[in-house]
Amino acid sequence: MPRLIDPEARRREIAEATWRLVHREGLDAVSVRNVAREAGLSTGSLRHVFGSQAELVGFAMSALGERLAQRVAALAPAATPLDAVADVLEQLLPLDAERRREAEVWLAFVARARVDPELQPHLELTDGALRAVVHESLAPLDPPDAELAAEELYALVDGLTLHAVLLPGRPSRETMRKIVRGHLERLAARR
Repeated sequence: MPRLIDPEARRREIAEATWRLVHREGLDAVSVRNVAREAGLSTGSLRHVFGSQAELVGFAMSALGERLAQRVAALAPAATPLDAVADVLEQLLPLDAERRREAEVWLAFVARARVDPELQPHLELTDGALRAVVHESLAPLDPPDAELAAEELYALVDGLTLHAVLLPGRPSRETMRKIVRGHLERLAARR
């Protein structure tokens, strides 16, 4: 009897193989052949799931955003509204090896999307989803200008992520947490 393949599980495996390849060798190493090898599949099997390299990379970009959303959804209830917001934002920051790899891969995708019009819609969609996560996370603090507060916070998280990826260890995990916490405390005090 032939083995049944879960198409969504296969797509996730391929996305993860793409992330590993990008992290290890850079985005230029991503080809249908290389990703198939990394995923332990034949090129034909991968082409059955993704018709083009752009489709593959676009899916891998979007899947990073979905992975973040799953982590946020799995968070335990927080003790305070401020803790609830901080817990969500920490899912965006490269505070451990897994989230650091995600940030490095995401930044590689962002850089490529700037010059690849086929990836631009995936960038816009995922960026919109990330902005929504930040905006929604602020609801417990009920800031006076929620739109501006979300933009400030998104820029803060982006800046910390960029610095942490470009200058490993600077800022430290503790410093990133303190910066975010301090910003949230000042934001809560403005109410």
